[in-house]
Amino acid sequence: SKLEKKFDQLVDIIKSDFAFNKAKAVESEIDNVILGEILQLSEQDKWTIKDLVDFSIDLFDKKEKSKALYTVLLDQIREYGKIINVELNDFLDGQELFANVTVYKINPSNPLMIIKISHESVKKEVQISSEIIDTELKKIDKILWDKKAQNIYFRKKINYKVDNDIYIIRPNQRRFWSKSMALEDASELILELLNGN
Repeated sequence: SKLEKKFDQLVDIIKSDFAFNKAKAVESEIDNVILGEILQLSEQDKWTIKDLVDFSIDLFDKKEKSKALYTVLLDQIREYGKIINVELNDFLDGQELFANVTVYKINPSNPLMIIKISHESVKKEVQISSEIIDTELKKIDKILWDKKAQNIYFRKKINYKVDNDIYIIRPNQRRFWSKSMALEDASELILELLNGN
């Protein structure tokens, strides 16, 4: 009945003056009723579904015009970092060791994006570095695409470890820095930790 009332509300908006923002708000409420109350999906499941629609299906449908290929926004990379931070620290709970994430402000024209995960004894919020690393990322991108390097294949991402730091480098495209991708990457990093890599 709750869902029926929301649909009726949406129909009334469409019949009257079709206020786009009101209609979108009601559609969002309908999604919440279906996903949260009827299907009882977790927040992570909702992220996966939203990213599937926003990026994977959009890329399949719109191809090179898809928003999945747009450059990453600072808010998006920060959200990605927060999710990685929470997932890794939940895993490390009780170990007196914390995963702290640093994100970088990258020029939108740069082909790559990077975050750093540091293992430290003090827990910190996601940091935004003022360090300028655009030139280094462009050098890495050239190496990845250099025709002389026939044995190097671009695998969508690079995990690079230095001492207690892990750097995740991948294309500067929104599909690679989504919430669901953060969950997937956190799971991969936890598996690497369990395997002692």
